[in-house]
Amino acid sequence: MSRIVVRVITLAVGMTLVASSSWAAGLYLYENGNPDLGLAAAGRAALAQDASTVVGNPAGMTRLDRSQLTSSVETLLPSMQFDRGSGTTFSGGNGFNAGTSFPSHGSASIPAPAGSLFYVYSLSEDLKLGAGVLSGYGGAMNYGKEWVGRYFIQKAQIFSFTINPGFAYRVNEWLSVGAGFSTNYVLLSQTTAVNNLAERLPDGRLKFKADDWAFGGNAGVLVEPNSQMRFGITYRSQVDTSYTDKIKFTNLGPGLRRALERGGLVGGETTLDQTNPQTVMASWYYAVTKKAALMGNFGWQNWQQYSDVGISVSSDTTTRNIQANQHFHDTWHEAIGAQYRIAPPWLLSVGFAHDSAPVSKFHRTPSAPFDENFRFGVGLQYDWSERVTVGAAYEFLDLGNAEIANLQRPAGTLQGEYSSNYVHFAALNVIWKF
Repeated sequence: MSRIVVRVITLAVGMTLVASSSWAAGLYLYENGNPDLGLAAAGRAALAQDASTVVGNPAGMTRLDRSQLTSSVETLLPSMQFDRGSGTTFSGGNGFNAGTSFPSHGSASIPAPAGSLFYVYSLSEDLKLGAGVLSGYGGAMNYGKEWVGRYFIQKAQIFSFTINPGFAYRVNEWLSVGAGFSTNYVLLSQTTAVNNLAERLPDGRLKFKADDWAFGGNAGVLVEPNSQMRFGITYRSQVDTSYTDKIKFTNLGPGLRRALERGGLVGGETTLDQTNPQTVMASWYYAVTKKAALMGNFGWQNWQQYSDVGISVSSDTTTRNIQANQHFHDTWHEAIGAQYRIAPPWLLSVGFAHDSAPVSKFHRTPSAPFDENFRFGVGLQYDWSERVTVGAAYEFLDLGNAEIANLQRPAGTLQGEYSSNYVHFAALNVIWKF
């Protein structure tokens, strides 16, 4: 087989890995299970109502009058149904619905438990220390072995674990500043079918599984011009990840195996380098009355930075470097919410948020089925005592129809859209004040 063909096959496999790994950061989660889930995160950088502000905006810790612990448990329930379009040339069925048990031919996405823990220690009225333990992004998908897009993705899982300590200092009665750093552990696993059609053989498979430690930081400012109004702005840095593994191939045709061996993909190490985006969020909070308040956000996420993925293949016989562009672009975020104290111990929250689409239908893949998305949240908190508040919150996330216009591989084309593309979040949380 010629060098050109070997290079084309190597590039095709590399692009398959890039497309599959999009789930690693393609859905940046605001949802950490903390009380502002009921607000769809509206006002996050200005709320400063509990210890989760150490991550939302570290400067907000100065508003907490004593040490505080906020803990939550959360469940993510996705529902994703892909409908193939007339332009699809691959064989196979539609995507599957998450409504049946896993593993089965009916599960495209997997319910996932999550949780978070935030603590703020009050050194003085003006100086606070804090830390958050959470998962900032992740998810799992399983389309099955027979679906029409199996050459792009069959299964993918991404799990992240973040520890984010920080501090805050009140400069004067109207200005507070804060900062922190994050240590992130990320585990990526993906499985994709390999097309053996040219050799008249059943599908093969490739599996890539790797983890990495990555580091970042966050900083924020909180401005309080009066007792009713406050503004917050927070920045979270990019996080660079690098995943390295020896790709595991099974059931390859002999000709394809020889080509992949010559390309270094069989027996060699493959590395994916990605950058999770930097973000900026500006928020406001206004107490309309003693019982009612309004809040909102405006934000930016640097998905164009995430778009470029480096692929390197290293073996005893060859070293190859590929730079792939996923054609992501920056996104914009808006949110608005309200809180109302319906009785002395009860606080009701509602919120709505919108994020623009990070990628167009012409470059979207089934591993990152995100269109512009809409969030609707509702929550209720109850002051159990002066020191303890308990709460529950729900959010509905609509990821849009996520149309795939004309996704091509050498052996065919995938085209269609998602008739169902939702995630339900439900959380219980507790706030302890010391």
